[in-house]
Amino acid sequence: MKIKIAIIGMLILFLNISAVKLNSTLIPACVNGKCGYINNKGNWIIEPQFEDADDFYDNDLAAVKINGKYGYIDKNGKIVIEPKFRRAGYFIDNKFAIVVYNDKYGLIDVTGKMIVEPKYDFITFDKHYLYYNITLNRKKGTINSSGEIIEPQFDEIQPFKKNGLAVIKLNGKYGFINEKGEIVIEPQFDYAKGFFDNGLACVAINKKRGLINSKGDIVVEPVFDDINPFAKNGLAVASQNRKEGFIDKSGKFVIEPQFNRATNFSDNGLAAVQVNWKWGFIDKTGKMVIEPQFDIAAQFDDNGLAKVYKNTVGYGFIDATGKYVVEPKYQNATPFDENGISEIQILLPNDTPKKNPEYPFSDKDTIVYEVVELAEDIHPWKTGCVNNKGKIILEPKYDEVLIYRNSKYIKIKLNNKNGLADINGNIVFEPQDNKITVHNNTIFVKENHKWGIVDENGKFTVEPKFDWVISRSFAY
Repeated sequence: MKIKIAIIGMLILFLNISAVKLNSTLIPACVNGKCGYINNKGNWIIEPQFEDADDFYDNDLAAVKINGKYGYIDKNGKIVIEPKFRRAGYFIDNKFAIVVYNDKYGLIDVTGKMIVEPKYDFITFDKHYLYYNITLNRKKGTINSSGEIIEPQFDEIQPFKKNGLAVIKLNGKYGFINEKGEIVIEPQFDYAKGFFDNGLACVAINKKRGLINSKGDIVVEPVFDDINPFAKNGLAVASQNRKEGFIDKSGKFVIEPQFNRATNFSDNGLAAVQVNWKWGFIDKTGKMVIEPQFDIAAQFDDNGLAKVYKNTVGYGFIDATGKYVVEPKYQNATPFDENGISEIQILLPNDTPKKNPEYPFSDKDTIVYEVVELAEDIHPWKTGCVNNKGKIILEPKYDEVLIYRNSKYIKIKLNNKNGLADINGNIVFEPQDNKITVHNNTIFVKENHKWGIVDENGKFTVEPKFDWVISRSFAY
């Protein structure tokens, strides 16, 4: 069976939906066991009448539960798809949703028509590669870019690449199929990575890796221990005899294997390399432009910063000159988010763990520490936020911070009390006993087991009266 559908832009059912915007005017809420939708002033727009209610996100339909089954309503509260599903995902761009019917997964359009019949054990959608993974009886299939179903028949399947080929695994060997599901390169390899943008794919034969073209011809003999994807400058990390260097598409080492480890080149033309167990950065000629001095180093990100770590001081971020933009004094730091904010952590001095003498094993990268047992109400880690300019947004003094997506707020927690700050670090209100959640920029506070709406002074503008409000602003 081949069914044409458009899949670009859809997401998996129940997936982390970082790219999806919540509807700012319709907020799911419940009272007396029934759910409906309110606005940011707490007024009912769709009266409470459902057993459960999901958000509209950035589209015109929302899943609701009636008599134990899920269907869909529009923004007027009208049922447009009858409730008959055990589970129901959300629509993206008013197109398609994954549903569960009779314990099987299928796909419907906005009219409720079954586009993919519910006969599969599981259907997921990969938001990074924009492809489906369909599972039936432990076999994998997919939906190609033309919307045609490739029925589950493989042990493993990877996303289709630009040349229209995808890696599959069958009977313990890796090969490649086209978008019709036809095997075009027989499963014969011990391992395979999908085709890179330069038209080559990494394959393994007898534990060694080389490169093939789209016809399956070996163009670089399998003599490497591993080969990374090619960067935009045409070079890829390749390892040989426990050393790593950089090759071009002919398999020739442009930068000889001399590093303990190496990362791909970033868009700014620098790559992190490890020499004598210290990390530095080189340019495409192999010249060391930032001397090896770090115990850990990552690639440069879209902000032009690289996360680095020194055992004696901690994590920080440097620019392409090696200058610290964020000083290296943190026990951990997350990648910068869409607002240019990183979550940082410090370890309280009195709770610093010591090296465990019962585990004498240690190498240049690994040291085993003993666990320091603390009272339940003691938090050895303190958390804050810094921006990509190096400015401390929130001092690392909180037990937890929660950076909300689609919102200007950051939730802060201290001593089991909840407070709120904005993304500029201004404290909206200090931590208090009540629970807090945010829907876009509407602030909800729970008091006496009921939820109400407060302003930025912490004053209730809608008195607590809701049993439940959606808490899916999708924080990091």
